[in-house]
Amino acid sequence: MNDLREAASAPGRFAVGGDDGPASDFPGASRGSSTRTNKRAGKQTAAGADSPQRSLAFDVERGRAMRDHGMEAAALAHKDVLRHARSVARRLARQSDNAITVDDVMAELQTEGLHPQDLGNAAGSIFKGDPRWVACGYVKSTRPSRHRGVIMSWIYLKPGGAR
Repeated sequence: MNDLREAASAPGRFAVGGDDGPASDFPGASRGSSTRTNKRAGKQTAAGADSPQRSLAFDVERGRAMRDHGMEAAALAHKDVLRHARSVARRLARQSDNAITVDDVMAELQTEGLHPQDLGNAAGSIFKGDPRWVACGYVKSTRPSRHRGVIMSWIYLKPGGAR
């Protein structure tokens, strides 16, 4: 047991598993080490404000702006198919007393000979931009490509706010 403690306390060795654990094979590591090696520059820096792990603060406004920009770019790239998909969504909503999902719209588009890739990421914009679409819940997707991921269900309000 003393041999293990001596090996663990030797310079350049780091004990894993507490005082009784075996010495690690990480040369240069020590308990409580707060330095990181910048492999590209070959420099060691303290784990502080300039550390990548600490500088990645979440900026809500920037995140929303990036999301909106991405959705606008996708909508623009697929504007004709998106316009048609929105028309299909309104038609499905008028024909049904139930809420509809993007899966319902995609299924209808496929019966018309369109493929989901024809709409691409613009599918996320089908229900955006028209205040008469109201989110009313969540369901699991039935499309295999979505792996049962959660999607929103929507109702379409008639003028005056009635369903």
